[in-house]
Amino acid sequence: MLTAVFAALLLGASAIGRVPLMVLLLVVQLILIAGWFATAALTTRWLAAGSVVAAAGAIAADVALLRSHDHSSVRALSGVLAATVGCAFVVQLLRRDGRPRSTEALTATVATGALATAGAVLLGVRGGRGGVDVVAIALVAAGVGVLVVQRAVPLWVSLPVGLVAGTGLGVLVGRQASIVDSGSSAAIAVVAAGVALAARATTLAFARPGPRRAAERGPGQTAEPRSGQTAEPVSGAVAQLAVRSVASTMPIVVMAPAVLVIARIMVG
Repeated sequence: MLTAVFAALLLGASAIGRVPLMVLLLVVQLILIAGWFATAALTTRWLAAGSVVAAAGAIAADVALLRSHDHSSVRALSGVLAATVGCAFVVQLLRRDGRPRSTEALTATVATGALATAGAVLLGVRGGRGGVDVVAIALVAAGVGVLVVQRAVPLWVSLPVGLVAGTGLGVLVGRQASIVDSGSSAAIAVVAAGVALAARATTLAFARPGPRRAAERGPGQTAEPRSGQTAEPVSGAVAQLAVRSVASTMPIVVMAPAVLVIARIMVG
């Protein structure tokens, strides 16, 4: 449900302009970053410093594409990603707390920074030929497709149904477009729905912790800190919210690069 809500908000922002789209896209990116670090219980001052680096990378990626002379170009993102990775290492080297869980913090910083940068590609899609229509097709296909994937429905049922539903509604949206033809609409819709569903199926594992993991932690408890570190407690409600934030934003950010590629091929 949250993915569909985010997709609808981004769709409305895209119809208004690139600046509103950037603002709402940044909100999605920051929710993903915060949820990722909270889910991994990287919530102490030094461990959470990586989230600041990833957030700065997300802001830099969005601003770089917004200010680019060629609105469809995403070349600036390579530099942003390289800077984010470099800063992630610097933050770990500057730590003065004994560097517990440094590998996990570094991994979370690089992963969320890369995902946030990937999400910024949606601005490049919006600035390309038929960008408003392409973004609309992709967001509708992804939002509707993921909406079908629920915990009570087996994946072998929900994934095919979601793919068909997302692709179908995406094609219907594409029929209203003046630049994107039916074949291109179908290709964009099936790619967007397929990638979003794959991301949702992957993150579903986080929403269903295994019995061994749950037994070790107990309800509302996080992993034990290493090297005598005192971790900040994370309540069960906050942990559940963090998991949902990752699961709901991941399908949107990962589909953007795939949509850009197929749109360049099919639309130009």
